[in-house]
Amino acid sequence: MVKKRYIIIVIWCILLIFISFKIKTNKINEDISKEISIKSEDGTLYGTLELPKEKEKYPVILIISGSGPTDRNGNSNIINGKNDSLKLLSEALKHKNIATLRYDKRKIGKSKGFSKKEEEIRFDDFIKDAILWIEKLKKDDRFTSVSVLGHSEGSTIGMITARKAKVDSYISLCGPGRSLDKILLEQYSKDPKNYKEVKYIINKLNEGNLVKNVSKELLMAFRPSVQPFLISQMKYKPAKEISKLDVPVLIISGSKDLQVSVTDGKLLKKASSLGEYKVIKNMNHVLKKVYDIETNKKSYCDPTIPLADELVEKISEFIKK
Repeated sequence: MVKKRYIIIVIWCILLIFISFKIKTNKINEDISKEISIKSEDGTLYGTLELPKEKEKYPVILIISGSGPTDRNGNSNIINGKNDSLKLLSEALKHKNIATLRYDKRKIGKSKGFSKKEEEIRFDDFIKDAILWIEKLKKDDRFTSVSVLGHSEGSTIGMITARKAKVDSYISLCGPGRSLDKILLEQYSKDPKNYKEVKYIINKLNEGNLVKNVSKELLMAFRPSVQPFLISQMKYKPAKEISKLDVPVLIISGSKDLQVSVTDGKLLKKASSLGEYKVIKNMNHVLKKVYDIETNKKSYCDPTIPLADELVEKISEFIKK
């Protein structure tokens, strides 16, 4: 009887330890990944704060997503599927004891509730929003340093934000080295059917004029309501902007990037006196490890394809210098 009671007590002790551990683990997991928000002048922005550990200090990186309707995780609603590139990057950096904040830009994902209409939005609005996030992060005592990482279009937003908000370092990830008009002309040069019209539209936009009549094939990229935004973005020259930074800079290109070439990375490096440049072998535009054109295309809508080798290690090494 005594032996039986002893066994029951032991079992209860084990159960209590397990329950206690489970509660603690859930609490840690809850603290590690937090949904946070911040009010902008005409709406609320939402993001995910990834924290490595409880009650410790660590560096933090603000991650700014790429062009178009790309959300905090690196996914676009234009593509049927998701790649989770920025989510995977955030989670990998967390395991390197680096905190990250990635967010849905205005009118995208959960940050849809903005009063400005599409035709009223300008490129500077995205810069102002990013600065608000930086100001929030700077007030948090847990962070030993605050850096900015911009992917694709977010690279240009990021370098301007980095200068205006006075961050500790800046990372350009698959970012253009040329202005938007030049990038678009290069991309559409491979589309002879629409190239002439694209060239006409871009010339008009550079003059500050809107084009009302746009062919059906080009409406997604050049619809009249988005043209004022394009005009506001075209005035920025990334190579010129990055030359203004006086903090450590890391520029990363992917050897398999079909959207922003290694040439752009080289232009940024040439313009930045403080820039360190790295081409990551077999990395494409959505940061995935690919070897052929088929896998490259598939990776845009397949979250199971891993991030490219060296990416996380290189960023971690740079931030911890």
